[in-house]
Amino acid sequence: AARWAATRDTRVSIEQQQLALRHLDLAPAGPELQGLRIAARAGLIRIALFTPVPEAEVERAYAEGRQMAAASRNLAGTAELLISYGNEQLHRGHADAAIALHAEAVRLCLAEGELELVQRFRLAILLSHFSAGRLREGIALVDAADAGRWRQEAIGEDNFVSRGFHALMLAWMGQLPQAQRQLQAVLDYASREARNASWMHAFKVDLAWFSGDYREALGHAELAVDRAQATGGPYFQAIAGRALGLALSFQGQHQQAMALLENLRPITAPGGLAHQFEANHCAALALVHRRAGFFESAREYAERGIASAQGSQSRIWEIYAWLMLLELPQEALAAERAAEGLARIAVLIDEAGA
Repeated sequence: AARWAATRDTRVSIEQQQLALRHLDLAPAGPELQGLRIAARAGLIRIALFTPVPEAEVERAYAEGRQMAAASRNLAGTAELLISYGNEQLHRGHADAAIALHAEAVRLCLAEGELELVQRFRLAILLSHFSAGRLREGIALVDAADAGRWRQEAIGEDNFVSRGFHALMLAWMGQLPQAQRQLQAVLDYASREARNASWMHAFKVDLAWFSGDYREALGHAELAVDRAQATGGPYFQAIAGRALGLALSFQGQHQQAMALLENLRPITAPGGLAHQFEANHCAALALVHRRAGFFESAREYAERGIASAQGSQSRIWEIYAWLMLLELPQEALAAERAAEGLARIAVLIDEAGA
């Protein structure tokens, strides 16, 4: 039930994960339920992305799950725990630790023939590698499970979520027309099948930033916010709210955009449910302040974004924050800092394959 609700209503998915763990732990001990107990602990770790779960509880679930998996030689359970804990490391702001865990999980799945598990968690693997600035490595990892068929086959139930995120990756790799076509096709499918696509609508705003065509940005941002509020939570509301702030600024409504983004900062601050997006959010604030003509505050936000991205190894968001800094007028940015930024971006783009 939790898996079914994951793309429909995040709140229901969270509730079902919690119920599953509670009832499985009340059930009599026995090997026939051990795999489900491991999966339930992996699920608890994953929902910590979307609802407050004490860090100690997450650590306990991971330790217990790993112990159960080792005792029962459940390699699929081990891999699922690694993927889930990798998600949590990304959530805490440790992107390199996340991709190491995800890569270990994929290698284990490939060795044991557990290809369905890699396919099930494509989005998590792509997201961690995207954040860490290892785009091509992430795509290659998930490709290994089905020879890349998920990228080539028609968009459907098994691949629409990962194809939606892959569209954003394509944009960062310089393939904007393909990214736009693919994201629209994913949104068309999500609309027909009544899937929660708040973050996909937010991505339309990101692609508008890439292209400079802002005509549809505000409409998609408003849809993102509406759907995040209806079926999401703080995590998705932060993504949607950032998109709305950008879209408002694209329409010249800078004061409203600045106020909206400022109000969302606590969600992305350390300890917030969307902390992994702190650098991205600071860069968005820098963009809006620059467009409003507040160059000093724009510089400060861009520098905060750079520092946050470097601290969390979020290299894609570091590129974004540097770009926001470099878009300032010459009189607002020292020449030495601009030269440093250009050199750093060149390194990051080369590493990312962007």
